[in-house]
Amino acid sequence: MTEPPFDYALALLAAIRDAGLSYPASCFVTGTIDGAAVPCLSAEQQVYFHQGYEPAERDLADMARLREAFGIRTHF
Repeated sequence: MTEPPFDYALALLAAIRDAGLSYPASCFVTGTIDGAAVPCLSAEQQVYFHQGYEPAERDLADMARLREAFGIRTHF
């Protein structure tokens, strides 16, 4: 017997619900990794999450990747 495929979208939504957080439906999008569709947060939502603190090197790298991939403006 094989296991059914893990539903990452449902797991993400359950984790958000369990944490008592709520986000607009528009922040959930579908991306691709190696041609496979995966649930993720929109680039705009990721930029929003990177506000209000002094960024570490990894945060600067994250924002650079978002600017390069999506042509969006970031605050650092």
